[in-house]
Amino acid sequence: MTATYAIWALCALYLIALIGDALMARCWRDE
Repeated sequence: MTATYAIWALCALYLIALIGDALMARCWRDE
C-alpha cells in the first residue's frame, strides 16, 4: 500500500509540474 501511495504521489507531483510549467509559459508569453 505504501509503495502504491508513493507512486500516486509522484504522478500527482509530475502532473502539477507540467501544469505549472504550461501556466508559466502562458504568463511569460502574455508579457
